[in-house]
Amino acid sequence: MCVFKVEYEYCNEWGCPAAEAGQPDPRVLVTVSDGEWVLQAGSLSEFFLQLAVQRLPSYYGWTVYGDDDTERIVAWVKDELPTLGYQPWRELGQHITVFGALDALVFHDTGAGDAELTVYGRSAEALETLGARMGLDWSERIETPRAVQDAPKPIALLPRHGRHQWPLDGALDVPGPHGARHRAVLGE
Repeated sequence: MCVFKVEYEYCNEWGCPAAEAGQPDPRVLVTVSDGEWVLQAGSLSEFFLQLAVQRLPSYYGWTVYGDDDTERIVAWVKDELPTLGYQPWRELGQHITVFGALDALVFHDTGAGDAELTVYGRSAEALETLGARMGLDWSERIETPRAVQDAPKPIALLPRHGRHQWPLDGALDVPGPHGARHRAVLGE
């Protein structure tokens, strides 16, 4: 195997069979709990799409986790929504199938992950709309994306007494026109 990605505690490894490594878009396999290699993606290109689906929504998406209603939601999802067509995601004992909805993704884990059901939306409204289709009002359960929570505070440029005078406390140098240096105040 030609391993190209490893989970940080080496619980899982992803790689291509050495015999296929010279191909333009080889299959990707992943190790599971007993060290066996199983198919993760039909091609390397598909794997990277699948990786983006697994990683980006948890940072940028509005989130709802399953609760007492998980069993009913999963039944509805399986009847009403298509899967994205990927192999189940295998990492840290998880076995996640992803279903697609309008502006939302539903992650169903039949493995040993932290949550059996996680729903990510492009917006809170997208999750509210999907919930309404299921007959649910989960507006009180919607969590703000980490990208919004972790967003840096803006830098405010506040001139003092003249065009090129800036306060020195709590300030940092910023480049100005024609190579001039100015002071910028970190503000809220």
